[in-house]
Amino acid sequence: LSERTPKVLTHFKLSRFGYNTFSFFNQRFLVELYYNRYITDKVLELGGQTTKVLDKGSIELVGPYGLEK
Repeated sequence: LSERTPKVLTHFKLSRFGYNTFSFFNQRFLVELYYNRYITDKVLELGGQTTKVLDKGSIELVGPYGLEK
């Protein structure tokens, strides 16, 4: 089986259907790479900054004498 697999895979990749299939998945992964790098990272960074500001604000509000006020 392992002797035939490279030949079958090579013939599949060189066929029109195989070429289109591999091209589709390569483009899909490229789109996901850019999506994750430029969109998702920025959203997560913004969420982290927002959480940091809200946590700092709530700690300053409660603070050492905040509960007595």
